[in-house]
Amino acid sequence: MLRTVLGSIVSLFLVSAASAATVDLTDEIFVPGSVTYDSAGPINGFQEAVDGVTFTFATGGQFRNIGAWTSVIDPADAALSFGGGGGNASSFTLMVSADIMLTSFLGFAQQFNTGAIFDVTGLGVASLGNSFATEGFLLSGTPGVNSFIGGPLQLLSGQLYTFTTTNSGFATLSHLTGLEFSKIAPIPLPAGLPLMLLALGGLALVRRRAS
Repeated sequence: MLRTVLGSIVSLFLVSAASAATVDLTDEIFVPGSVTYDSAGPINGFQEAVDGVTFTFATGGQFRNIGAWTSVIDPADAALSFGGGGGNASSFTLMVSADIMLTSFLGFAQQFNTGAIFDVTGLGVASLGNSFATEGFLLSGTPGVNSFIGGPLQLLSGQLYTFTTTNSGFATLSHLTGLEFSKIAPIPLPAGLPLMLLALGGLALVRRRAS
């Protein structure tokens, strides 16, 4: 009995350490069978599995330039591109299979106009006015790493989160190459709780032997 109680207490304190990882949107590696297409052929959904977490991307339109670039960047640098010119919004949704903290995003400023802005919204998330940074330009640079407005974003398993970009310019094309995240570790119990649980277990054992 006491061994069982002790085992239960120990298991409560075995927490997994939060580990940083990156969803790489340039590697063209998708969860097998997850890529979906609209009637005209462009990709409108796919999944990536990273560090035990499945990321599901979807849009009612299409993901442009998923796979190798056709002209703007070297074909080795694939990415997910989205934009919305003339005040029109372009968006996609993201769902995760486990609770995570989305810490930063990687990408280029938009192709046609500078200062691409996008918002991330969903349950408990309202990160508005995120801006891409660019180290160099699209033809020769590398994606800049950017923190989200308001700090890391907590994404909960099974919830839909929307990435939307709107720009008044005549055309926009923003290039998202990756998302950095950490899995959320279980919250440790208060320091005094294990002692209390151990005492309760001991009293239960004594009572059982006495009866």
